[in-house]
Amino acid sequence: MGNGAEKIGNADYDIHNKGTISLLEKVHNSNCQNGLHKSTQNLKIAEEIKLIAKCDKINRYHYLKFNLPNAWDDIQESEISVDFSLGFAEHFGYRNSYGLPFKPYCLKK
Repeated sequence: MGNGAEKIGNADYDIHNKGTISLLEKVHNSNCQNGLHKSTQNLKIAEEIKLIAKCDKINRYHYLKFNLPNAWDDIQESEISVDFSLGFAEHFGYRNSYGLPFKPYCLKK
């Protein structure tokens, strides 16, 4: 996907092999999950999901680059059911010091 915001490089993996079976199909067929690793492009999550065949509805932002509360809105407007972006890039642990699933509070509603 080239460079995104702040000229951050995004993964450009050749995952759509022209051969008999693509890497994404192999992942899907092995009962593993392949979620979105949201790029730093100015695309919505729903737009990026459409670019990936057989994408499970999970996400983690690339370099953990996202802005709150805008990211919550983007996730809400997409098919994403689980997001794993509340960790730190530099070390283990959670930004909110809470490791169990939770629903963010919606200030608009």
